[in-house]
Order: sequence, then structure tokens, then C-alpha cells
Amino acid sequence: MMTEDPTKFKECVQESLRRQVAAINKLSVGGLYFWDYGNAFLLESKRAGADVLDPNDPTKFSYPSYVEDIMG
Repeated sequence: MMTEDPTKFKECVQESLRRQVAAINKLSVGGLYFWDYGNAFLLESKRAGADVLDPNDPTKFSYPSYVEDIMG
């Protein structure tokens, strides 16, 4: 699909990111601890239109990065 229909491939990836973020958001309400490991998951999810921004500060992500959270 990447070579035969790159537009469709991108749409499928973005839909997958939105579904994953919806699941993460739902699970985090129940206590799941999540952070972006540095693979640009949150950035690409934002670009796909997923709900990843902090409602109190929409210039920041709702979840920390690995470096911010673990490394300090």
C-alpha cells in the first residue's frame, strides 16, 4: 500500500493514530501512565487530529516525553 497508494496509506496510519490516542486517553482516566518514548508519537498524532493537547495549555501535549519525565 505504501508504494501503490501512498495517500491511502497515510490516511490509514492517521486513523490508527487517532484510535490509539483515544484508547490511551480512555485508559489514562483509569490510571494508565503514558509517555512518548521519543518516536514522535504525540507529534504525529497531533498532525493526524488526535486529542493529545493539554486542555489547560493547548501549546503543550497532555503527556510528557520520556526525556522530560524519566530523565528529568
